[in-house]
Amino acid sequence: MSDRRPIRVVALSAGRPHWAGGNPGPAANIEHLMALAASSAAERPDLIVFPEFAVTGWPYPAEEVVRATGEAVPGDGPLYRRYAELARHTGAVVCGWLAERETETVYHNTAFLVGPDGAFLGKYRKVHPTPSEEGVWWFAPGDDIPVYDLGFARVGMAICWDMDFPEVCRTLLLRGAELVLHPTVANDRRDVCPVRCKENHLPMVVSVYEEASYVLDASGAVLADLGEGAGGALVCTLDLGRVDWRSKYGLLHDPRRMLLARRRPAAYGALVDEGRVPPWTEVFRTTDHRPLTDDDLAARFPRLARPPEEETPRA
Repeated sequence: MSDRRPIRVVALSAGRPHWAGGNPGPAANIEHLMALAASSAAERPDLIVFPEFAVTGWPYPAEEVVRATGEAVPGDGPLYRRYAELARHTGAVVCGWLAERETETVYHNTAFLVGPDGAFLGKYRKVHPTPSEEGVWWFAPGDDIPVYDLGFARVGMAICWDMDFPEVCRTLLLRGAELVLHPTVANDRRDVCPVRCKENHLPMVVSVYEEASYVLDASGAVLADLGEGAGGALVCTLDLGRVDWRSKYGLLHDPRRMLLARRRPAAYGALVDEGRVPPWTEVFRTTDHRPLTDDDLAARFPRLARPPEEETPRA
């Protein structure tokens, strides 16, 4: 581990009262979260993390609502500019969220980083969009799991369902991440996130849209928690400095280095064997338990069934 100063992180949560009567809509959602973020400026944060669907909100809106909020990342759209303005106002790195519009037909579930000067630092396109995101909202999967050096920390991002795939956080460890940022819409990853921390010895900042955001240390223990349903801006100090693994966790060695030293990539061929990926017609079933036909798939997930040649080529 490198010597790092303690950092102040803020994890935002819209909270149950905000959406209890239904989804208030994109304008109200982003206004609510931006106000929470701005209120945290007095805490002098280094990093502010927005949740997944920070704009589109919860409960999930219709496809046309989601797509109407789409913007380029980076770009000159009004939503992207708000994140950049917030970063300049607070002096923090902001991890924002948008429905990224790559082309007229290709969108991504995207988290991105904006520096204190408003400059774009990098982005992560959700590698594992859910079936509904991909098949109804036309959110295409990303194909990279990057790590960015912010000066005070090397960070990587994983979004919601990504956390069910252990390969994501392990890739972040391999690429040198010191901290995982996890924007998500729901609290249903609470049983998984501590495991990802413990198996990779990485702390995590979890920003949850619907309920309570929280921060985990490298052992998976909770350092700070907003508490169920309340919402707000959770502020936590994280020490990413040189870890004394023996005094803190009872270990005689740096477990991250041990993991990297003892991996056996040649034995992991099944992980990258595309022949082991079943088609969606075998995964989903009809209400009478038949496998989906191509027509069933087209009705349920329009994008997945549409011939690729009908889509606009990616830029």
